[in-house]
Amino acid sequence: MTSYSCSRIALTIALDFANTFDPTLEDLLGYVIACCNRNNTSVILLYIAKNLRVKFKYPKIVFFVRRTKIIILMITLVVLIYDSSMIFAQNAYPGYDQPYRPLIGGIQIEITKAAWYGPSYSKGFCSLAFPVSFTENNSGKLGFITAGHCIETDNGGDYVDQPYKGSWWDWSNFIGRGIRSSWPYGGGNSDLDGALIRLENTGYEAFIYENGTHYFGSDREDRNHKVGITGYITPTKDMERKTIVYKSGRTTGITYGRIEQIDYKWYPTSNIEISPTIRITRCPDNQYCFYNDYISYYGDSGGVWYIRYVIYSERIDVYRVYDYGAKIIGIHNGKPDYDKAFVEAVASWATKVSEKWSDLKISYAICGSEYSLSCR
Repeated sequence: MTSYSCSRIALTIALDFANTFDPTLEDLLGYVIACCNRNNTSVILLYIAKNLRVKFKYPKIVFFVRRTKIIILMITLVVLIYDSSMIFAQNAYPGYDQPYRPLIGGIQIEITKAAWYGPSYSKGFCSLAFPVSFTENNSGKLGFITAGHCIETDNGGDYVDQPYKGSWWDWSNFIGRGIRSSWPYGGGNSDLDGALIRLENTGYEAFIYENGTHYFGSDREDRNHKVGITGYITPTKDMERKTIVYKSGRTTGITYGRIEQIDYKWYPTSNIEISPTIRITRCPDNQYCFYNDYISYYGDSGGVWYIRYVIYSERIDVYRVYDYGAKIIGIHNGKPDYDKAFVEAVASWATKVSEKWSDLKISYAICGSEYSLSCR
């Protein structure tokens, strides 16, 4: 959608909405941006509205009264930001922003805020971790796990599209809604930064998409660029300072690091503690680094951490090709606050998911046994 058509439709909606409902400025901004569907514009404008605590009401608008200028100015601001370099969205690593049906781990999703009238503004991109099945209202459901801070459950839960949301009325990429989140919105403690997406009209495969250049030691890329999920592991203290784990996420693709601590207390903000988490580094002992690229970046949230191993290999002509399996260990959350160079990563324990929402009787999906042909 061009900025011209976006501004024209946004202005029409804004005037109609203001005339009908007398909204707060924050409500009006959210409704306008729902039309434009530009993530960072919405984030910037709603941040301004919330933090300035603009609570005044618009009176009913007649187009030629003075207050109309305020709404026109607001729409102009939307368009100017939309067309300017202020809009920033980190590009996805190649392959991660493609549509995948059935769904697999690691790939890009876009989250749209749920409002009382339906989908509102885009909250940005996250990644999928691993698939699950669960029971809701005595009925079996399919789901996918992502990071808790990606999802809010108000108004029936955020809307999720894969790989991205199209226009406001386009539901072709819609995959489900976020129905559970363990993120302590408003402050507090949690032992999990995880969320559950209830899938609608789509299924999944117990695989993780991989693309990238960073592999540890003699590890190689999987010939199909997707690894089969064969199990889920609870981290133990003997993994610290020796176990190599991989991450797949939409922004940095496949990266890896060494587990430094499995009971790390993560403070993403001054009033939130997530514990226990797994702290992982690409620069062990601060003496050398496995590679110089970021271990993760914004948008990787919700991606999956796993131990990678060879299921099968064979020689084809002069080349040897490999099929890999994955033992899931974590959900990507972010990084320690002190880490400004994206050397370290923080992940929630994957096995906490079934403990957190025991009422849903969650089952973790696998592709088959450890060396099964179905996992290649």
